[in-house]
Amino acid sequence: METLTHRGAEAIARAVPVGSLTHSLTNWPERELAATLHPQLFTMFAGVYGAMLLALWLLFCTDINAAIALGVSTGYFAMYFGLPFVMLRLANKDRQQPGPGSLGNFLAGDVETYTGPVSGWGAVAQLLTIPVALTAAFIAIGIISRLAT
Repeated sequence: METLTHRGAEAIARAVPVGSLTHSLTNWPERELAATLHPQLFTMFAGVYGAMLLALWLLFCTDINAAIALGVSTGYFAMYFGLPFVMLRLANKDRQQPGPGSLGNFLAGDVETYTGPVSGWGAVAQLLTIPVALTAAFIAIGIISRLAT
């Protein structure tokens, strides 16, 4: 079994990231590395899905069949976001765990992921891109359908 020599470790440390998806690591030692996402990101995530559900109710609730389907979707929404919230409130808190800090510090730092660190802004983009795009699409489709009738 081979082991990594000191020269090999130095070569890896000097490696330059390739590709446009990597961010600059010039200030990496000074950047804060978070182990989890900031709690306000979960609030933003739930808020975007809430805005999506509101847009669906306002733009597509035209008859009883749509209202029933949207009522079921609202129930799923409540379970999807309510159950983890309830479980988090019932869990025992570890007293040794530090507070989350400010959202600005989180965005200026990095988040540890399975594949390596990601910038705070990158984590926000990965978490919110699809819900924001879906909300915008539902709003656009709803407006077009209202104007077409």
